[in-house]
Amino acid sequence: YFECIYCCFDVMHPQNIGDRVICATCLRKLAVVTETKRVSFAWVPPLVQFSLGVTVVWLFFYFFGATLLSIPSQYHEGEVWVDKWWKGE
Repeated sequence: YFECIYCCFDVMHPQNIGDRVICATCLRKLAVVTETKRVSFAWVPPLVQFSLGVTVVWLFFYFFGATLLSIPSQYHEGEVWVDKWWKGE
């Protein structure tokens, strides 16, 4: 154990700090944080969002194409939507 001559508290026991002002050297010693190796899964949400976006766009165009295919071929040939007045009859 040793006491800092600037802070006047026991450095080995951080619970003794209380409301005292401590020097930068002692604060640096007390604030040491050990870093643990962590596995990052930060890539998962963008991958899920991209997959959902591609799926939604694919479903949109699939159902849009299915809707176009369900329209009778007479409509595409102009027999349904062209009136007699358009032809001049």
